[in-house]
Amino acid sequence: MSAIETAVPRPVAQPKAGLRLTALIVWGIVVVVVLVRAALASRHHTVFNTYFGAGRNWLAGKDLYEGSAGFVYSPLVAAFFAPFTFLKGVVSQPLWLAISIAGFLGALVWSLRERLIRLSGEQQAFVFLLLLPLSVGNFNNGQVNPLVIGLLLAGVVAIQRRWMWVSAFCIALAVYFKIYPIALGLVLMVAYPKEFAWRFLFALVLLGALSFVLQRPPYVLSQYQLWFATRTADQRHEAGIVRDGFMILKALNVNLSERAHQACQALTGGAIALLALLGRFRFRWREDRLLIAIFFLVDAWMLLCGPATESATYVMLAPAVACALVVSFGKGLPGGIKGLAIASYSFLLLGTAINSFLRLPKTPVVMSVQPLGAVFFACFAFAWVWNDRFWAEEDGLAEGGEPGN
Repeated sequence: MSAIETAVPRPVAQPKAGLRLTALIVWGIVVVVVLVRAALASRHHTVFNTYFGAGRNWLAGKDLYEGSAGFVYSPLVAAFFAPFTFLKGVVSQPLWLAISIAGFLGALVWSLRERLIRLSGEQQAFVFLLLLPLSVGNFNNGQVNPLVIGLLLAGVVAIQRRWMWVSAFCIALAVYFKIYPIALGLVLMVAYPKEFAWRFLFALVLLGALSFVLQRPPYVLSQYQLWFATRTADQRHEAGIVRDGFMILKALNVNLSERAHQACQALTGGAIALLALLGRFRFRWREDRLLIAIFFLVDAWMLLCGPATESATYVMLAPAVACALVVSFGKGLPGGIKGLAIASYSFLLLGTAINSFLRLPKTPVVMSVQPLGAVFFACFAFAWVWNDRFWAEEDGLAEGGEPGN
C-alpha cells in the first residue's frame, strides 16, 4: 500500500443512517398521502363516518346502537369522537388519522427505545419498513385498530418502566374500544398481582364513571345497556364471517359447537396466564422476556380466539410480526423458529394482498390465510421465549456491554 493510500482516510459507509432515513422518508410520504386523501375525500371509503355519527348522537342524546351493526364501541368512545363533530370533514378525519397513526407508531418507537426487544438501529429501520405493507390499509379507511394496538403496546412498555398507572389506563382505554383487550389486562394482573391488578380495575371503573360526567347519567346508563345487549347479540361468528383460528377448522370441514369454541377460548387463554405466572415466579424470566411472551401470545390469542376478528383486525399483529421477522434473522435463531417467522409474515402479507387487490370469493380457505399467519406467529412466539439458550446468550451480551443504538 502506497504512502498516499495510507495517508488518505477511506470513506466509511453508514448503512444504518441510510436505512433509517429511507424508512423515515417512506413512512413520511405514506402518512402525508393518507392525510391528504382523507382531507380531499373525507366521506368516501372510510369507517370514520360511523365514528363521527356516534359522536353527533352522543351530543344529541340519541341512541348510539342499532342492532348489532354500525357503531360497536362503548359510549365512552362515542364521547371521545364528539369533539370531532365541531370540525369540518376536511379537518376532522385527518385529525383522527393523525392521532391513530401517532399512537400506533409512537408506541412502537417507545418499545424499541426502551429495548423491550433489543435491536440495533438498522434492525429497527427494517421493522418499520416491514410494518408498512401490513398496516397502511387500516390507515387508509380510518380503523381504530392501530390506536388500540398502540395503547396495548404502550401499556406493556409502561410495565417495563414501572409506570403502572400509565399501563393500567392505556390498557383500560383499549378495553373501552374493543372489549377483548381485557385479555391482556387479565394476564398482566396474574403476572403482577400487587403492582398492576388493583390499578387496572380502578382505571376501568374510573373511565366508565367518566362517561357519566360527560352526558346525562340516565342516558349514559341506557347506552351502556344497549352496548352490552348488541355485543352479546352479535351474530358475526355464527354467520361464519369471523376470520379467527376456528376458520381454519372450518376450511378442513371441522365444525365445533359453541360450547367447544368457548372451551378452547378459555383453555388457551388460561394457558397463557399460567405461562405468565410461571415465567415470573417460577422460572424467574428476565422482565423483557416475560413481557414479550405475554404481549406476543395475547396478541395472537385476541385474533385467533377473539369474538369478532375481521380482516382489518390483523393490523394488531403487524408490529409484533415485523419485530419477529427481524429478530429471527438478526439474532441467529434456529432455522425452524426462523421459518415460523417467515411463514407468519408471508401469510399475513398474502392475506392483506387478497383483501386489498384480489376479488376472490370469501370461502373458508381464502379466509383462513390470515389466521394461518397468526398461528405461525403464535408458534414462533412460544418457541422464541422458551428458547433458554437464546436468552442466556442475550444475558451474556448485556453483561459484556452490548453496543447501543
